[in-house]
Amino acid sequence: MSGTDSEPTTTVSAEDVLEVVETMEPPVVTTSDISNVLGCSTDDARARLNALHERGLVRRRKTSGIVLWWVPRGDAERPDPIDMGETNALEETEASHTRN
Repeated sequence: MSGTDSEPTTTVSAEDVLEVVETMEPPVVTTSDISNVLGCSTDDARARLNALHERGLVRRRKTSGIVLWWVPRGDAERPDPIDMGETNALEETEASHTRN
């Protein structure tokens, strides 16, 4: 009997899966990538990835029938930009280089 999203059949933890997602290159992985690295079924890998997604620790996107998974990198809680109006930052930067 294979596992379902709610009943994984191996001892692979969600933290094991998250570690693989965080360290693999390129920064997106597939369910099969997780399954191959951890030696678990794709059903187990998918269940753990879905659990991580529900906790907001990974994101996903389905493209061409394949689900891509990744860890958000700094864009999860990006602050709203501050309107500083016009600045002369370029001139100030160039001037500081000529002073040195």
